[in-house]
Amino acid sequence: MKQLKQLSQAGLEFTEAISALRECVANGKPKPETNPSFLSTREIVIIEGIFQYRDTWEAASKQHVEDLAGVLTRDKESALLAPVDVFWAGEGWVCIDGHHRIEAYNKAGMPDSVQVKVFEGTLQQALDKALESNSDYKLPFTQWDRKKAAWRLNLLNHYKVNRYTKKDIVKKTGISDGTTGNMRKTISEFEEKFPGMPMPGTWDEAKRRLRAAGPEVRYDDDWRDQKTKEIADKLVSTFGRTLARQDVEIVADALELYSKSLFNALKDHIRETDEDE
Repeated sequence: MKQLKQLSQAGLEFTEAISALRECVANGKPKPETNPSFLSTREIVIIEGIFQYRDTWEAASKQHVEDLAGVLTRDKESALLAPVDVFWAGEGWVCIDGHHRIEAYNKAGMPDSVQVKVFEGTLQQALDKALESNSDYKLPFTQWDRKKAAWRLNLLNHYKVNRYTKKDIVKKTGISDGTTGNMRKTISEFEEKFPGMPMPGTWDEAKRRLRAAGPEVRYDDDWRDQKTKEIADKLVSTFGRTLARQDVEIVADALELYSKSLFNALKDHIRETDEDE
């Protein structure tokens, strides 16, 4: 279980963590023949960067753990929470739903009493299960959680781990079709801007890095045409059409007075153009 434990503590970006987990599943041992009903918290690997869509550091989340632990401590002999969903990942059991409950068992001093339910599907199905699972003990999704979930599903689709249409993502997360489309645009822009760099785990972080990098300027014909039009528009807004009717020598002298280096560069450009023709 060493590789899984390292994966849980590595602080990898979402796409890196998914790749490492897929490798564990593909190259690991087969699932034990007998499914456990109970596990110790030490036997369950937590990989929040993949299977947890809520921010466990939030005050509401911490209070939720306190409440669950209270249920356990009031009657340690018989109190049980809803089973934690676990998935065999080649080296050990990974929590796909029930992160708060595991924290609660530890807080209540009952680390060896975690009731579990083994998920029998594939890794791809387990990823869906992590998002779709609902129980009496779960907190409602915040808008931030929904965006994080939608971003992850878009990444899974982009890297062909799972196939999700925009309609699927809207249905699963409640995020709008337009927002989903914008996320996919951000993924494409990020890959173009930072080839080979792992994709950030949140949409906000990906946008922040793109903003920090600044716009990419392509010095092509379209860029040249745009800049030419901008300068021509400024000339028109300043002089109207009167500049075109001025004496050419006066305009040339005025331009040289404005910027001798620009005046000389223009002369050279005109000379080179004449020679090419």
